Amino acid sequence: SDSGIDCSGLSYRAYAHVQRLLPRDAKDQWKICRPVDRLKPGDLVFAAPETTGRVNHVMVWSGKTLIEATDAEPRVVREVTFEEKYGIALPTLSETKIPETHLIVYLRSF
Repeated sequence: SDSGIDCSGLSYRAYAHVQRLLPRDAKDQWKICRPVDRLKPGDLVFAAPETTGRVNHVMVWSGKTLIEATDAEPRVVREVTFEEKYGIALPTLSETKIPETHLIVYLRSF
């Protein structure tokens, strides 16, 4: 669209490029994935506000950075390190609460 791509559209298109079918919505993408202890390139990283616990953002792990479509207008695709995004080193647990961000991060793969 003219406003750019959203986060789940980015992961949807990235997976379609390698002939992997994903649902279109982030929360539905999360539902079909499984937790992992360590990320591999192409894995999906989901975020949810701690207050609701509902997934509202998805990013693709490149092996060194998170690739995300920003929520701000105009939407852009960018690469950021986990530390730049959340202020901590990449977690190794399948579910991690990020201090002072009110987010829960889920590390997921197929």
